[in-house]
Amino acid sequence: MLIWFVVGAIALSVIAFKYYGRNRESDSFKLMERLASQGDARAQINLAMMYYGGTGVRQDLPKAIQWAEKPARQGNAEALFVMGMMHTQKNDTKAFEFYLQSANQGYPSAQNMVGLSYKEGRGVQQDYTKAFEWIQKAANQGYPSAQYELSLMYEKGIGVKQDNAKAFEWYLKSANQGNAQAQSNLGAMYDQGIGVQQDYAKAFEWYTRSASQGDARAQFNLGRMYHFGKGVQQDDAKARDWLGKSCKNGFQDACTIYRLLPKR
Repeated sequence: MLIWFVVGAIALSVIAFKYYGRNRESDSFKLMERLASQGDARAQINLAMMYYGGTGVRQDLPKAIQWAEKPARQGNAEALFVMGMMHTQKNDTKAFEFYLQSANQGYPSAQNMVGLSYKEGRGVQQDYTKAFEWIQKAANQGYPSAQYELSLMYEKGIGVKQDNAKAFEWYLKSANQGNAQAQSNLGAMYDQGIGVQQDYAKAFEWYTRSASQGDARAQFNLGRMYHFGKGVQQDDAKARDWLGKSCKNGFQDACTIYRLLPKR
């Protein structure tokens, strides 16, 4: 009998995730709720996130916390991270406590958030050395956001000795995983010859990758390179296109130059 219960639960879980992936959030919610009521920790976390984001159900933060709390009480690292996320800004001190419990189990997202909390003094006393230590732990696990944050700390000398070569190394790791901000900053390092030999062609390549993901600064720099013909053939029409996109995304320097360039 137990075997059939387990098989049934697995089947429901598979169906629930298929519905979720096909944008059938309402159907996914109903199945997820059924699984969560049976004690499935994965479903409880997903149900919490559905209530939190208003996916397939009306947004309800108290219910989101209620469902995330169940696996969190069992020490589930992901649930503890979700509890931290749900308390961020509402109660930063409590959020930090949840993040720390999750981070101590090696959960990279939580390690990154603990590091950021120390860096910004959010929910805990500011400590750049501890910030660096926790972000480094997450970065060493291949977490792209942490790799990006670690790059910034090396670049600016926050919590660690300033080192452009190390900043470049970690930007590259994050950029190769698709982090748009890392791609943009990597382009800037190639563009200016910081931490690496100057290479306009590679700068153009990384700006393009980042700009294609909607990063406003990269879009500005890509427009600038088209305008001046750096790393690419000069093309004011394309320069104007990218500067226009950057301007629409709120980058004011792009708006200024966009208005000065001649229309097609």
